[in-house]
Amino acid sequence: AKLLLREDVKAGKHLEMKPKLLRQTRSEYKEFSLETFRAHVYQEKRHQKELPMRISRRNKKAQYKYDKEVKENISIWEIENDCDGNDVEDDEVSDDESEEE
Repeated sequence: AKLLLREDVKAGKHLEMKPKLLRQTRSEYKEFSLETFRAHVYQEKRHQKELPMRISRRNKKAQYKYDKEVKENISIWEIENDCDGNDVEDDEVSDDESEEE
C-alpha cells in the first residue's frame, strides 16, 4: 500500500480528491482507517516535498567533508615532502662542498 500511495501522490491524485475519496480508489487503502490513511497521505506529501531539500543538504555536507579531507591530505603530503625535500637539499649542499675541496 505504501508504494501505491507513493505513486498516487507522485501522480497528483491527492490534489484531485480528498483522502476520503482517494482511500476508496484502491482496495489496499481500505485496510486502513480513514484517520490512519489520511495521516499517511499527508506524510507522503511532505516526504515528496522535502526529499529534494534533504538530498541537497546531504550533498552539501558530503562536499564539505570531502573538501576538509582533501585539505588535510594536502597538508600532510606537503609536510612529508618538505621533510624529504630538506634532506635532499642538505645532501646536495654537502656534495657541492666536497667538490669544492
